[in-house]
Amino acid sequence: MRRETENTLLLIVGISLVMVTVTGAYTRYVKPAMLPWLAASAAVLIVLALVAIGRDVKSGGVRGGHQEPHDHGGHRHRGGIGWLLVIPVVLLIFVVPPALSARAAAPVTVSVTNARSFPRCPPVTRPSSPCPRC
Repeated sequence: MRRETENTLLLIVGISLVMVTVTGAYTRYVKPAMLPWLAASAAVLIVLALVAIGRDVKSGGVRGGHQEPHDHGGHRHRGGIGWLLVIPVVLLIFVVPPALSARAAAPVTVSVTNARSFPRCPPVTRPSSPCPRC
């Protein structure tokens, strides 16, 4: 995956985490007490992405000069497949799934045709104790 793709994905995930936190939709996925941790992780992701992007711009592009797919022992690396990671994040921004609850699961009816009970447990016998008080 190319460095630009990594930085962009990091930024998009951070921004989507901010959007989920600000709109309150995070309560569909985690407990409300996790708000400070979500806000902190969103800030860290965005800061890391901006620092990485700034460092790449300041150094004049991608380090190492590998901007085109290159040959590695008979196979080629392509940078386009990494963008597939953006699809779930973009879908989460535009389509908010309903909250999970106990009512979300369909009730299951169990029919027992061959009801066979377990055999009876043997009677419990108390071991003779050496103590006369017991």
